[in-house]
Amino acid sequence: MKTRTRITLLATLLTSVATAVAAPSVDITVTGSIVPGGCTPTLSNALFDHGRLYTRDLLAAAPTVLHDRARTSTLNINCESATAYALRAVDNRADSVLDNNDGSRFGLGLTTNNEKIGSYRLRVEPEGSTLDGEPALLLLGSPSGRVWSPAERRGRSLRNDGRLIGLTSRSVEGGGPMAAKNAALTLTSYLTIAPTDSLTLDDEVPLAGVATLELFYL
Repeated sequence: MKTRTRITLLATLLTSVATAVAAPSVDITVTGSIVPGGCTPTLSNALFDHGRLYTRDLLAAAPTVLHDRARTSTLNINCESATAYALRAVDNRADSVLDNNDGSRFGLGLTTNNEKIGSYRLRVEPEGSTLDGEPALLLLGSPSGRVWSPAERRGRSLRNDGRLIGLTSRSVEGGGPMAAKNAALTLTSYLTIAPTDSLTLDDEVPLAGVATLELFYL
């Protein structure tokens, strides 16, 4: 009750002053922060080449999930000093994504007739993923980085809806990601192809997924 009363009084006082004196000026506030060092992400292979797919291996009336055609790369993140950050992805083919209800699917481009070819997921796998040499645990965070799920030793798909993937190797105060210098993450691409009945496949159709991976400093 006290806090609420103070806010009301302050608003009243400010209103009264503004009414009495109309100053011909405006204040500008500049904010930001300086973080120690910086981090550099690199991929052992930035091209996830799923090879040629044949229509005989695809479903005509339903999407085809191709787990057996997954491709894997190693994402290394090296920081000058221990830094807390999270991963965020941006889909540069968002207009072509097929069924993105959970925010974890990225577009594969369009056919020449503007038909959505399908989608893919980029998943951080626990196997082989380490944080400063320790097994990495993964967390799903809100776009602001203020709310986090429990840390788990399970795979997490990168999101393109603003949500974050955080890293830790042990519980930290507040439950969020921990500061670290070096991470090595197993990143896997999984394909889903649209029903072939919905696609024009008279000629070879290239898959053209493009995404940008960002580090979100906490």
